[in-house]
Amino acid sequence: MTADLSYEERCASVGFRTIDSAPRDGTAIIVTAEDEPLYEMSWNQFGSNDLVQAERGIWWGKDGAFTWSEKHGHGPTHWAPLNHPMIAILKAKAQGEGNG
Repeated sequence: MTADLSYEERCASVGFRTIDSAPRDGTAIIVTAEDEPLYEMSWNQFGSNDLVQAERGIWWGKDGAFTWSEKHGHGPTHWAPLNHPMIAILKAKAQGEGNG
């Protein structure tokens, strides 16, 4: 049944919200985009990655080694809080698909 749903509908069905509503105060959250895994990230208003953008403000991975820019429409599209009940299920599913 979920194969018949669009990406937006699948995100909504598990309680993910659109990225425009994500906290931009440094709170760690789970972010994703279509055909991307789940990442734990937070918004870093002072951070940047000169490879993808000159401006400040970028999604920052837990250890700062990974960034995700919203410039050029390539950033995360949806988010959920770290304590969202579906996170453990989605992570387990993603790990299972990678072991096939």
